[in-house]
Amino acid sequence: MKVGVLNGRVQAQWNDNCVGTIADSSTELASLSALNAIPTLPSTPDLTGVFDAPNLDPAADQAVIGGLKNLTGGLSTLGGVLGNSSLLSLPNTLSARSVVRLVDIPGSATKAVESTSTLQVAAVKLLAGTPFELSINVVSQPTLTVTSTGDKATSSVRYTAPVLEVIQGGKSMGRLDAANPRLDVPIGIPLQNPVDKLPIIGTLLGTGQALPTGLSKLDLGVLRLSVAGLNQKSEESTQPFKGYQLGATARLLDLQVLPTDALGLPNLPSALAQISLGEQVARAYAPTGGVVCSAASTPPQAPPAPQPKGPALAYTNAAYHSVPIFWTGTAMLMLGVVLVAALPKKRRLSQRRAG
Repeated sequence: MKVGVLNGRVQAQWNDNCVGTIADSSTELASLSALNAIPTLPSTPDLTGVFDAPNLDPAADQAVIGGLKNLTGGLSTLGGVLGNSSLLSLPNTLSARSVVRLVDIPGSATKAVESTSTLQVAAVKLLAGTPFELSINVVSQPTLTVTSTGDKATSSVRYTAPVLEVIQGGKSMGRLDAANPRLDVPIGIPLQNPVDKLPIIGTLLGTGQALPTGLSKLDLGVLRLSVAGLNQKSEESTQPFKGYQLGATARLLDLQVLPTDALGLPNLPSALAQISLGEQVARAYAPTGGVVCSAASTPPQAPPAPQPKGPALAYTNAAYHSVPIFWTGTAMLMLGVVLVAALPKKRRLSQRRAG
């Protein structure tokens, strides 16, 4: 993994009169690239004596082994596609912002704690710089908002899932959104007349040309893209005060490399690799009944100051009173990448063939 410049800014304020914005933070990530090899797959192209797909006869197994030998590299580099390229890269800045503020509770004189997390990014690239490059364009940005009124019945989590469009070779492969949260991009090899020394990924050959009609291929894996991975957690708390705490996390994009039943290798994990990008975390905690605000007090009038004879500079006098910030709310935004080489329970996709 290679990470570019990461910049951050944060500020916080509080007073007994319930200032609107409690905390405001932002983070910018200049660039990112991750995963130029898949360590759970063999690095050698020759899988003679190792490859044995349960749903293929010996002749078909030999055809796959021969096809793999023809590739530039082993399966760990997706047949030579990875190495000089990364599976996922971020060509432009990804920026994030978290804001915690007090908001009105309808029909109540008290306030609720609201935590909002937003992301801004133009696009994410898969296999950048290769003939198979995929651009995941962010059509609509995600927003995660958690509000705690201090009571479970009226607290809430609101999430606007991102809308992502997947482009390969100048053509759309589909959209990812809350209604369609998953898209699979197949990774296969030709079973006859090898076109070149690279696999087939998506709808393109290693030459960058579209898949010809009638070409027989076998899908050994898929790149699974998914969005809208929302998780919530809540609890009634008594420390440091009695109230209700609510939190949620969501991710801009999950990318998994998954095997199919045709990948006849022993002891494969359910996911060969996993990357999660753009994780949002928002938490809010308010006392039971909401946050009680102190009435604003009017400071005593000071005697008029003597007027200067010449031009005078403007003069202001502000008093700032600092008090401990009890847990009225916390917002946290995490940017980064989680790489998982193996998951504990084996789960296979059904074998896919295209002819």
